[in-house]
Amino acid sequence: MRTLGLCLLATLSLGACTTGISNSMLTSHANKMITQYPIERALINIYSKPSNYTSYLVDDQLQLAVQVVTLPLGTVTFDGKPVHASRITSTIYIDNHNVNTSIEDNYYSFDPLVFHGFSGAERYSITSQTQSVPKVATVGDFSTFLTENVYTDSSLNKKIGTYLKAWSLSKATNNSAWLCISRSANILVATDAGTPVDCYVINPHGKVLDNRVEYTYPTDKGLRQDVYVKR
Repeated sequence: MRTLGLCLLATLSLGACTTGISNSMLTSHANKMITQYPIERALINIYSKPSNYTSYLVDDQLQLAVQVVTLPLGTVTFDGKPVHASRITSTIYIDNHNVNTSIEDNYYSFDPLVFHGFSGAERYSITSQTQSVPKVATVGDFSTFLTENVYTDSSLNKKIGTYLKAWSLSKATNNSAWLCISRSANILVATDAGTPVDCYVINPHGKVLDNRVEYTYPTDKGLRQDVYVKR
């Protein structure tokens, strides 16, 4: 599942179903705070639906932008089994010049939503889903939900990283919420280049309304956080 950050240029990378939230709830409580949101539906929209968006670093002096394009690939074979896949192409621009493009294929299955891994240039991940993705969660909820074991290629001979993924849900407005997907530092090494958090504003139907990326990494002056937002 995708990651993003200035210091990790080469590692840039994660329908109509029942959501458990009725239309009557949305209309009759329009002026009240909605506290429950469909996490599984939102993640399906994020990782498996076609999209194309560009985020910009808040620090305008760097003039840094990242374009992320998601393209569904249909059914493919991964780790010996049929799964669904989507291709995520991430491109970094500095002063409107393309300085890096990375392509990553993500693999998952539906009903229930399960992530199986990803593949890219010199990276191949086998994912273990440690917790199921909830159909519906309440603002304030959070949980780890998978472990990524990353190798140099599909032979699995050289392991280069182990990461934990977690989701969290927090209030955005009375009828929207921030769904954030965080990735831990590399468990295999004492230090890591940084940790990304992908955040999406979702509505009570799981539709993505907005997004931002927060990337925290160490510098000689301590930790720095870069924030990328849509304009």
